[in-house]
Amino acid sequence: MIVLDKKGQIILNPAKQEVKEFIIKSMVEIAENYDVAGIHFDDYFYPYAGLDDKINDLEEFEQRTDVSMTLGDFRRQNVTDVIKGVHDALKKSSPKVKFGVSPFGIWKNKANDPKGSNTDPKCSQSYDNQYADAYLWVKEGYIDYIVPQIYWEFGHAIAPFADILEWWVHLLKDSKIDLYIGHGAYRLGNEGEFENPFEIVNQLKYANQYPVVKGNVFFTYKTFINKDKSEKGMNELKKLLTRRV
Repeated sequence: MIVLDKKGQIILNPAKQEVKEFIIKSMVEIAENYDVAGIHFDDYFYPYAGLDDKINDLEEFEQRTDVSMTLGDFRRQNVTDVIKGVHDALKKSSPKVKFGVSPFGIWKNKANDPKGSNTDPKCSQSYDNQYADAYLWVKEGYIDYIVPQIYWEFGHAIAPFADILEWWVHLLKDSKIDLYIGHGAYRLGNEGEFENPFEIVNQLKYANQYPVVKGNVFFTYKTFINKDKSEKGMNELKKLLTRRV
């Protein structure tokens, strides 16, 4: 029932039907028994580190019904099965409960797919590395909202904030799915552009000019209370968030 990633972390095997059903039923149980407004998945994908060479999902892959599926397609299908399954089950049991996901900010790079973002080919792609097809989930309506993790700065050499944000804005502009932008507040005070205490403030101002952007999410909560190098930038963010219009 489990696999390991290359760092030895124990993970439920995404390819097991029993695992898929367990996750879906667990989310329904939460929605039905607790007063929650939504169910949020933060990185429900294959692990960033990759799977262990021995304890992995290759046995399930060899037993796949559709032998034409590549390993990548097989793994993406496993993830999508749960995303769609949770969404459908919640709509049936608790239709007022929202379901959303927070994927890695880059789906694909334009060099690899014309539908991809204006990011360097060297950038990691969630489609290939975590087997998360967020583009499909949006197009098919498998989620109620999405929070892409756009944790880079405006001037990043290969993954500039504005270019990635605009890709998500374009993807969601004619969708019924809500877009919230994930900001890397934890990076405030780090060397480079995040030394500027207004980096996240400027990101909010840029993102929120687009009507399709419904709000902003910050990683991580502790940056709001920490007394460290992020404090100066977080104080500027707090001023912006509490400013009366």
